Formats: sequence, C-alpha cells, structure tokens
Amino acid sequence: MITFLVPTFNERKNIYIFINTINRLNLKLDHNILFIDDNSNDGTIEELIRAKKEFYNIDYIIRNEKKRDLTQSLVFGINYLKEKYTLIMDCDLQHDYEKIEILIKNITENNFDLVIGSRFIKDGQNISMNKRRVLESKLGILLCRLIGISTVMDPLSGFFIIKTNLLKKIKNKIKTRGFKILLTILYLLRNKLEYKELPIKFNKRVYEKSKLNLKVKILFLEQIVKLKFSL
Repeated sequence: MITFLVPTFNERKNIYIFINTINRLNLKLDHNILFIDDNSNDGTIEELIRAKKEFYNIDYIIRNEKKRDLTQSLVFGINYLKEKYTLIMDCDLQHDYEKIEILIKNITENNFDLVIGSRFIKDGQNISMNKRRVLESKLGILLCRLIGISTVMDPLSGFFIIKTNLLKKIKNKIKTRGFKILLTILYLLRNKLEYKELPIKFNKRVYEKSKLNLKVKILFLEQIVKLKFSL
C-alpha cells in the first residue's frame, strides 16, 4: 500500500481536484492520501475536514507552528506513515500525475529505494516552465554538485516515491527548511540508495498562488550551506 504525503498551505481550490484526480487513476495498489497542512487560513482546513468525511482514504494533520515550512511539514508527517511506500508530491497538480503509476511500478517491481520524477533528463518535458524558472532550477542543481550530489539530474524535484522505512530512518536528521526535501534525503542517504529517474512534464499552476519567492530561494541557499558544513 502507498501513502501520498501531500503538504498544503492555502490550497483550498485544489483539494478536491487533487483527490479526484488521484482516485480516478485506478491504481492497482491500495492508496491513501495524507495531507499535512501548515495551518492554512483560506478555508483549506475546512475542505480537508469535508474531504475526510466523504472519502475513506483521506486524512489530514494540521501543523501548528509559527514558522511555516514545507520540508518540516513533511518531516512532521513522517511520524504518521504506516505503509511500505510514500509518494511525495504537491497539491497544485503541477507535477505530472499521469506518471504516478509508472513511478509506483518502478519501485514495486524493480525494488528501487527511490524513484524520482525528473524535469531534466532526456525526453523530459518542461514546456510549462518559463525560461527564468528553468535557469534558476539549473543553477540550483549546479549548487547541489558542491555537496556531492552529482549523479542525480533533478535533485530538486518535489515529486518522488520512496521506501517509507528510509524516511523514518533519517527523519530526526532532517534539519533543513524550504521546498527541497529531496536534496536533503539524497545527501543523508548518499551512496546508500538504489534509485531511478523518470522524465516528467511540469504543468502550470491553475488555482491559488505559487509559494516560490525570495524567502524560499534564501532558504535553499541556507540548505546548501547547512549540508555542506555537515560534511
């Protein structure tokens, strides 16, 4: 069985779209969706309450912390994971949900530890990313090389499936903040992972606002420095 671990903050319009999109995939393995909400103030929590009552496979947890943070929301959620595999993705459907079944198939049938939805490998489709966003992502990936993450083409992806026991193993060591938890996972488990990258497209956000701002970019630089000096 698989748990979709989904961080949310002010995603009211996307909650039901996300749930219905995932449930319509008719996945062969049973799945549940666990939302970790960073104390939204736009009605997202009310939507999650309603969804839990309506769908048997939906649950949510509210993270009540003064400092909202995607990585630490996911770390908080790891405490509640019970299934063998965890699939992490955003609620805004910018990630390539049509590739979910392929990611699952690769980790369950080929016994990989981690399968990453990558924007930057051959045949990847980045048609919905503007040139500035692509450039920023590629510069970020270059910085990842400084801490030894040199073989993964998209260590900044937010769309991946991983064995849950690995997340639980490193949970207390994830001290970074920001949007790039995969980078920290790759660093903490460096040279210990059997992984694969699969090409995905990155869609445009339809509802709600992107959280990618200057603060997020500063947190990424802070993440690089923290990991670098933990060597």
